[in-house]
Amino acid sequence: MSETPDWLLEARAITGMSEVSGTANNEKILAMADYIGRTFPEQAAYANSYRADSIPWCGLTVAYCLARTGLRSPFGDTDVERWLWARSFADDENFTVLKVPRLGCVVVLTRSGGGHVAFYESTSGSNYMLRGGNQSDAISLAPFPKSNVLALVWPKEGGTPPPPSPSAAKPTLRKGDTGPDVVHMQTLLPKWIDGDFGSTTEALVKEFQRSLGLQADGICGPNTWAALLEEEPPPIGIPPAAEGWIYGITATVFGNYEGEQSAYGGQLDDSEPFVALPYRFSSRPDVEVMNDDGDIVVATIEDVGPWMIDDDYWAKGTRPVAEMCYATKTPIPRGPQKGRVPSNPAGIDLSPSLAKSLGIAGMGKVSWRIVV
Repeated sequence: MSETPDWLLEARAITGMSEVSGTANNEKILAMADYIGRTFPEQAAYANSYRADSIPWCGLTVAYCLARTGLRSPFGDTDVERWLWARSFADDENFTVLKVPRLGCVVVLTRSGGGHVAFYESTSGSNYMLRGGNQSDAISLAPFPKSNVLALVWPKEGGTPPPPSPSAAKPTLRKGDTGPDVVHMQTLLPKWIDGDFGSTTEALVKEFQRSLGLQADGICGPNTWAALLEEEPPPIGIPPAAEGWIYGITATVFGNYEGEQSAYGGQLDDSEPFVALPYRFSSRPDVEVMNDDGDIVVATIEDVGPWMIDDDYWAKGTRPVAEMCYATKTPIPRGPQKGRVPSNPAGIDLSPSLAKSLGIAGMGKVSWRIVV
């Protein structure tokens, strides 16, 4: 097995599958239950009871992806011990409990109305990025608060879990801490190495956080460790035509624009939620912008920026050109800012009103998608 477990590859392959609106059903969702029943005949009657996609199907998605690789999901004596009941995965004897998340592990959570279960992809601040079913009525990649996690588990017959990301094994460090982890952090900054997290180190951490659009709190937590260790950002997921969210994009706040003109023409009003993206749209759709807490605000596209006019990174499945140029300290390759090294890695600009609604001051991380 590759580092990415086969069942996670199965989940990625069917990302975008969604419920049918109204009373109709998506037959592909129902077919997942049929597949489980054919693969494990002793579960056929239970699988055949799933006849409508209005029935929560996060457990069905996990069970199907595991079944595609020959692995059984919970199937005890009662319904709450079987795979349609999300929390059944938390204490099933065929799964091993993990202390830290591993790529592809099964994550069991609480949420309004019951539980949820999905596969772990990455960590983004206070959230886990999870790929699973029945997430906004579709199989998608979406953020869920770590505080809602009941268990992280791994199928006992699923081989050895891949190693955790380096940042997952690192403790949260703050002013007053000492020791080898502080030394390691200081060597990655690096300007001041004495093994003592004092005022100088705190200031350097804040400077580093501000440079990458992280919350500049001077605390070296999961996001800051991930940036210091140059781990990959959260996966973009799937093309815009399917699910559409683009995760972990640095956002800057721009204004005071009231009374000034947009590059598209017309006045910009600081009191309205709008964005600028580095692409000159001929027909400008609305967008949804989401913060780390999962709060979503609908906004319009009212300007072009921050650095380019033809970087449709969301359609190409890449990171913003400005972000890559900022990281490598290389000039912007084309457009109005050609030849300039970006002063920040922003891939989207937020109006003051929108930034305030999302709790972002100056610079921060957001996820966003085009409203279709």
